[in-house]
Amino acid sequence: MNAVLNSNSSSAIISAVDSVNVAFNPFTYQFGKKNQLASGLVPAHARTTVRSNPQNTMSFNSATDFKVIRGGMLENAVLRLEIALSGSSTTNDCDVAGSFFNEIVESAQLISSGRVIQETKPFGRMCKISSRPRDVRENMETALQLTNGDKTLAGGSTVVAYIPLMFSCFESPELMYNDLFVEQLQIRIRLRAVEDLMKSGETNNLSITNSGCYIQQVHRTLPSALEQSQIAENYADTDALVRVQYNPVEESTTTTLSSGTELSHTIDSNRAFTKLYFAVDDVADNEDTGKHLELETVKLEGNGQTIFELDADMLALALVPAMDRPNEPYGYGGYADTSFDATRNIYCYDLGFTQDLSHSTNLNSLREINSMKLTVNLPSAQSGNHRLRVCLISPELESISSASGKITTSLSS
Repeated sequence: MNAVLNSNSSSAIISAVDSVNVAFNPFTYQFGKKNQLASGLVPAHARTTVRSNPQNTMSFNSATDFKVIRGGMLENAVLRLEIALSGSSTTNDCDVAGSFFNEIVESAQLISSGRVIQETKPFGRMCKISSRPRDVRENMETALQLTNGDKTLAGGSTVVAYIPLMFSCFESPELMYNDLFVEQLQIRIRLRAVEDLMKSGETNNLSITNSGCYIQQVHRTLPSALEQSQIAENYADTDALVRVQYNPVEESTTTTLSSGTELSHTIDSNRAFTKLYFAVDDVADNEDTGKHLELETVKLEGNGQTIFELDADMLALALVPAMDRPNEPYGYGGYADTSFDATRNIYCYDLGFTQDLSHSTNLNSLREINSMKLTVNLPSAQSGNHRLRVCLISPELESISSASGKITTSLSS
């Protein structure tokens, strides 16, 4: 038996507190009524963490699988990535993108029986971080080893970064997977080629330190009776539990400007979305990946109609709602914070009322909108390759079989 749960079961104070009638199980799913963590009593349970090592040798430009170790409600997963440089300092230094450690993780996938059920990519992770409160952004920026301008990795050194995988199932207790009940889960990490993020003319002397790379998993383990009641409530009226999760959908268009300011992207997806993030990178040089440029104006149109046409600063500074936060109905987000290139100048067209992604408060479907087009203008004429990046926060229905624990995704548009 779990040592923490065993100790809890012998505690008189825990027994007394957990018996009061305001106690509830926050892991029971209810779409229409979110559990009130601030005002309800959550019964005592165990919070533990375990390390999952790579199942094959990690290397750049390849994929590596990590087993999700069964432990209860999967609360979080963070990749520890360790990179070593050969040679000596100064002589063998290597200049890379300032957001190297985020961009090098090309994709993080949560997989069940060969099916990808959750996925995050570099731009989507930066979009989510850019919308977080300042203290959270500071922690994430430090964990990801972000720098302004190029990042110089010293020859002969070892560098460690922590990359949060940021799957939607980590957004709220009722969205977490009970990995003691569902099918076996695994996480697949795909790394990019180093040359994609390296300054022109640099020599690639980087390698993965496999012994220093792993995924730290966090679990909430429930007492047996509480776990059984949660399963019973979730599957009481149906053969499957149907929940609303979400996946970030990323698209981009790269345009070669010749003393121009306008860039555009026609959205290919037919998904429904609740947030539309976008930013422009100057990608003339690989090390500039993730450096987002300030915009002058933005315009979104579809079916021959203009949905909005705004000064970019108006959208970023005054029109992002956060009605779930006291005294912050509008003007939410970190746009005005210019600390790091990777998290600045990311714009968000937000359809909902709140910043709580675990509970949708508005959606727009792209299924019947013909050629939804985003057009942006830079403040001054630019030349060279520029990429307009788009990230849609798109909810989807997920079904978990009560008989087998099989996870499938269905409606998303």
